[in-house]
Amino acid sequence: MKAVFKKTETGILPCCNDSLALFDKIKNGDLVMVEFIKGRNYQNHKRFMALCRVTFDLQDIQDNDELWRKHVIMIAGYFDLIIVPIPPRLQKVLNYLRQWLGGDMADGIINIIEQSFGVHYIPKSMAFDKMDELEFNDMFDKAINAFIDRYGNGLTKDELLTVIEFD
Repeated sequence: MKAVFKKTETGILPCCNDSLALFDKIKNGDLVMVEFIKGRNYQNHKRFMALCRVTFDLQDIQDNDELWRKHVIMIAGYFDLIIVPIPPRLQKVLNYLRQWLGGDMADGIINIIEQSFGVHYIPKSMAFDKMDELEFNDMFDKAINAFIDRYGNGLTKDELLTVIEFD
């Protein structure tokens, strides 16, 4: 069961009736396991979305804003890798094409087939239940730096933060 608690000077206290009901089920002396997840700051989420909107307008490699948002997450280093190996029977066919046909046409066909396999990158979810505030802040900072390094064209971090109206 999940509950939301708030740290006070006297300890950790339930924040709402549902959390209080769960807290009341714990007897004095009981040991409980706690997973620490710092709740996400909605304002920071809005700032990240502003970063994506502003940087989308500053770049010319992507024409879809949703794909651009995913790209920003990935250049910050927040992605999963999926390795899709070429099946052995297909590899035999590719080897046959390479050996017997050769030439530019065979190379082009083989390249297209091979690109369907290999390593695929998938951006991690930044949903509130998938990324806590600490991880989100790290991703956000890395996204800003990665954008400036790759696409900034002399733009400084301070200038970018000013454009998205926060510091």
